[in-house]
Amino acid sequence: MTATATSTATATPTVVVPSVGIADAPAVLEGGVSTFTVTLSQATTRSVSVGYATASGSATGGGIDFTSASGSVTIPAGSTTGTISVQTIDDLLFEPTEQFAVNLSAPTNGTLGRAQATGSILSDDAEVTISVADAAQVTEGGSLTFLVSLSRPAPGPDGVAVTFATADGTASAPADYAAQAGTLAFIPGQQQRQIVVVTTGDSLNEAAEIVLVNLTNPVGASIADGQGTGTIADDDGPVIRIVESARASEPLLPSTGMASFDVFLSFASAGTVTVQYAAQDSTGPENATGGSSCAAADYIAISGATLTFSPGQTTRTIAVTICGDVEEEPEETYNVVLSAPTGATLGSSLSTGFIRDTPQNP
Repeated sequence: MTATATSTATATPTVVVPSVGIADAPAVLEGGVSTFTVTLSQATTRSVSVGYATASGSATGGGIDFTSASGSVTIPAGSTTGTISVQTIDDLLFEPTEQFAVNLSAPTNGTLGRAQATGSILSDDAEVTISVADAAQVTEGGSLTFLVSLSRPAPGPDGVAVTFATADGTASAPADYAAQAGTLAFIPGQQQRQIVVVTTGDSLNEAAEIVLVNLTNPVGASIADGQGTGTIADDDGPVIRIVESARASEPLLPSTGMASFDVFLSFASAGTVTVQYAAQDSTGPENATGGSSCAAADYIAISGATLTFSPGQTTRTIAVTICGDVEEEPEETYNVVLSAPTGATLGSSLSTGFIRDTPQNP
């Protein structure tokens, strides 16, 4: 019998060399953690390592928009994914979405696939806006103060800046005010600044005049209200006065009568002049009673009315309705009072109205 010899060969296992790639991270709000997933093309019996480093794009590393990071990530044998985390920085700036990159390099037990991924940082800050308010009215020779405000305190590190310039409305520089132009800067944390415009006094009788302040070229903010208005009141206008008194007889029922009070300007104005007036009870012992109708009143009371002088006018009249009644009574009084003039100064402001009793027919 013949023996036959056999041999057994051991097969060498195939070593898998996967490719290593990185995917873009989901966008995060500033201050959050941006997470990148590193993936193998297939699992392997060996651990796979790869180096990584962040790189600035529109987002800046070094603790400005994100914390720069570098190192290596290791994917254990049998697994296919690993992660890289990058801390983003919360700030006070309103910014568009910013991006940075993570780059892979020098893989061990693998080859490079997609080697760069992008992280996106979303701003969580409201946009800063700038507004200029109208200035309070001043008399010529005074200073107009325009308040410029931010919607929230100026963010760091650079703050906010805006260019400003005065412009003629109905007022003219330099005759009516000193023109200004420049840049208004808000340091971080600051929210309000002022622009002061000095007006010029003169001896002209003129209407109130307007100065404008315009904002342009904002840096670190946008403009919400870019124009402020300042009014220069004239101090060379006429004096306004009312007659000392006016008399009227009580009318026969059922009619009503009228009392007239003349109001004068010391000279004609080039602009419109107004004055507020009221007809109201006096405080004397024989005071008449005002009301909204003649049902229970001696005259029709007036409040909050305006008398207007057009340019060139010097005389206007206030009319007060007088009521009749059946009572026999002594002469009664009431007052007509002027207040709050514009375009003029107030001289005599109070006039007394007298109502004479009229016997009614039986």
